[in-house]
Amino acid sequence: MQSSWHIFRCSKSSGKFQTYVFRSWRASPKVPEMVEQAVLFLSLILSLLVGQRLTNSSLAFGADREIQEQATSLRFSGQATVAQSEKTGSAQTEQTARPESRVSSGASPSAGQQGDQTFAWQSLFDGKELGKWAITRFGGEGEVTVKDGTIVLGMGNPMTGITWTGEVIRDNYELQFEAKRTSGIDFFATTTFPVGEEYCSFVVGGWAGTVVGLSCINNLDASENETTQFKVFEDNRWYRIRIRVSQAKVECWIDDEKMVDVKREGRKFSIRMECDLCRPLGIATWCTEGVIRNIRIRRLTPQEVIDIAEGLR
Repeated sequence: MQSSWHIFRCSKSSGKFQTYVFRSWRASPKVPEMVEQAVLFLSLILSLLVGQRLTNSSLAFGADREIQEQATSLRFSGQATVAQSEKTGSAQTEQTARPESRVSSGASPSAGQQGDQTFAWQSLFDGKELGKWAITRFGGEGEVTVKDGTIVLGMGNPMTGITWTGEVIRDNYELQFEAKRTSGIDFFATTTFPVGEEYCSFVVGGWAGTVVGLSCINNLDASENETTQFKVFEDNRWYRIRIRVSQAKVECWIDDEKMVDVKREGRKFSIRMECDLCRPLGIATWCTEGVIRNIRIRRLTPQEVIDIAEGLR
């Protein structure tokens, strides 16, 4: 727009110059008509040359401006491309850091999924056969049978039980099962389990059917240590037994009632001589018939271990 205005002004000045020359030469009768025409012709050429030069300047200005705009556009485009590349690279880095997000249908499980499986519940009884459970040879044990998805521990004289022969988790784990007493008056689901490199037994209904606790802590059994509890059990009723061993403590529940919560630090865990054959993991009865089902175990996650130590679980 600015270049067009310059052309207009210069063209207008040239026109004034032509008019002035024409009038001057016309006022003198001594000047031949041919000279007058020559002057007019020269002034016209001068006007055209000035106009053409300005036009070229305008075009050059416009071209320079277009080149600058293109350069600016390319610069911004390049910056956008770099930003997009950085964003894409960041996304790819994040994707690489989280391989589980790349698992597609039919692909192998990722490390994260495998980790989740590591802490999933594992069944220790399929409801059809004893599997890796062996009949504990106490001497005088009752019959052990699998019936209707349960393991029946017949009344022994004095003990009947089963002992796990498979892989054993020794620390940071949780064990659950259901049990009921069908006859007798003593413990019907006392469970021996590992506590690190030591062992302990969770007594359920001992000493004539009411004592609950751990045998043994600092060589004191369930009837005389800090975990001693008393509970009345009904025949033919299912009770849910839950045992949790973490680095910080040993905890036990019957149904939703917490019966044991004892710290491991500064304590020695052991078992009574009668349960020695139940190691490393076993369930036993005393002069009583008990029925067991739904036995399962899982590892505690690292976060659970931390939360338990901090009292958050």
